[in-house]
Amino acid sequence: MVKRVYLFSILLFFNAFLFSQTWIDAGAEWHYRYYGFSDLGFYKVNYVADTIIDGKVCQKLEQSKYVFSVDQNNRWYYFGVNTLEPEFTYLSGDTVFRYKNNKFNILYNFGAQPGDTWDLGIDTNQWLCSKSIIEVDSVKTITINEMPLRCLFVRPHANSSGYFYGWVIEKFGASSGYLFPLENNCDSLLAIELDDINFSCYKDDSFPLINYTDKDCEYYWDLINVPEFTIDKISISPNPIIDKLTVNVSENSAIENIRIFNLQGELKGVYDNSNINICDYQSGLYLLEVRLTDGKTIRKKIIKI
Repeated sequence: MVKRVYLFSILLFFNAFLFSQTWIDAGAEWHYRYYGFSDLGFYKVNYVADTIIDGKVCQKLEQSKYVFSVDQNNRWYYFGVNTLEPEFTYLSGDTVFRYKNNKFNILYNFGAQPGDTWDLGIDTNQWLCSKSIIEVDSVKTITINEMPLRCLFVRPHANSSGYFYGWVIEKFGASSGYLFPLENNCDSLLAIELDDINFSCYKDDSFPLINYTDKDCEYYWDLINVPEFTIDKISISPNPIIDKLTVNVSENSAIENIRIFNLQGELKGVYDNSNINICDYQSGLYLLEVRLTDGKTIRKKIIKI
């Protein structure tokens, strides 16, 4: 009898464990479409491995940004993939934590109730914002893939450096914006155009694909009609820029010239080397156009502060 009670207790614990999982499973993969000032495409996030950080078993999430562009003649170009810094998360109870700046902070609190808040742990940014507080407005449960999931409608407090806005869903996070907090601009004197990012797809090994759009998660590949213009990525450092910047291209490429335009399309300067001084430029957003000696052109956004 004692053995049966013991076995029954184990089964209860095991079932409770199964039904208390509020975060990702192996094979987790997210897609987000984005629209930028001079490009568009999608972000892809993959759960690739587990790792131990400060005694916590964390999921390593790799991020990639696939960059495309289209010209006035509806010709589509693939500009390459930018590999972003990986992120690390772990689940404790109903709360997902994110490891950033050498510490863990709350990313999502799926057990929160209306009126509750949590601190994302982002205390400042380059655009005069401050502590990042998320507040829950309402809570409901929805069913996706025959799984009941808690949903929280959240909003940021004023002047938050990082933020979520809209519904966050316990299996895969934000259903608008991005998986991780977006940056906010609190400087009324500095017009900054950041990428417009929106959730499109999620799946993992125990959760079939959901697609919030009417197109394939990576449909941009089907639009490429100028494959010979596929180019190697360039890097710009630093960005944002105080006075000087350096443009680096891959070893098999060479720069013919660099042009910088303002948001109105006005040409501000032409440069014939990769080291550029823009200390006389006003603060704001600019378009940097790099012409390579093989005839290819790369465009990137830069921010002068």
